[in-house]
Amino acid sequence: ENLEFPKLLDDAERKKIKDNTFFDDYVKWASKVTDANEIYHELCGAIMLSCVLADKIHIEMSWDRLYPNLWGLVLGESTITRKTTAMKMAMDFVHEISPDAILATQDSSAEGLFGALDNRSEKTSIYFRDEVAGFFHAMSSKTYLAGMPEALTQLYDVPPVMIRQLS
Repeated sequence: ENLEFPKLLDDAERKKIKDNTFFDDYVKWASKVTDANEIYHELCGAIMLSCVLADKIHIEMSWDRLYPNLWGLVLGESTITRKTTAMKMAMDFVHEISPDAILATQDSSAEGLFGALDNRSEKTSIYFRDEVAGFFHAMSSKTYLAGMPEALTQLYDVPPVMIRQLS
């Protein structure tokens, strides 16, 4: 079966929107100030907007409210693609607008991550990681990161009750 993502706006509705939204302006600006690929700026701009706005907007569903929750990976060759440059530009904006929105930028255990989230009830947060390959390697080799893949999966699935047992 061929599944197609539904259009949120038809062409006529899209034309009613200003040609240059904040998002468009950000991507255009970021593409001029660095040679990082435009697609990196698009993803980082979407993550930035989600982080700043996600607790303020929602979609009413029949069963509850649905809040935006974006996860993104900027993938590319090391150094020459300027992945880190694109990500840090967006994180600088987030930090300027909401200084406490960035939870962690270094290795933190699942318990540390949940502890930080406990202090941010009903607020958007961002878990910023540069060099995701190193993070994946650390999860498989460092004992204090044991359980992190499951913890991140639980955060994404948002179970109604999350039981944690600390060792």
